[in-house]
Amino acid sequence: MIGISLIFALLGVFSCVPLLFSILAIVVGYRALDEIAASDGRLGGRGRAIAGIIIGCIQLALLILGFILVAVSSWLQKQPADLPSAQAVFLIALLA
Repeated sequence: MIGISLIFALLGVFSCVPLLFSILAIVVGYRALDEIAASDGRLGGRGRAIAGIIIGCIQLALLILGFILVAVSSWLQKQPADLPSAQAVFLIALLA
C-alpha cells in the first residue's frame, strides 16, 4: 500500500481520469503514512507516500483551477458586448 499512492499520482498525470486518480493518491498516501507510523520503523516508503500526496494535491488544485477558468470564460462569453473591459480584466485578475 505504501508505493501505491505514488503509482496513483503518476496514473493521474498520464490517464484520462486525473480527478479520480489524484483523489485516490491523496487518500492512499495518508493511509500509508498512518501504516508507516504504526509500524514503529519496520516499514519504509515515507518519501513515496509523501510524493504521492504532493503530486495528487497539485493535480487536484490544477483541475479545480481549470474548471474555474472554463466556467468564467463561458460566463464572460455570454455577457453582452457592452461589458466594460475594466470589469472583465478585474474578473480575470481576481482568478489569477
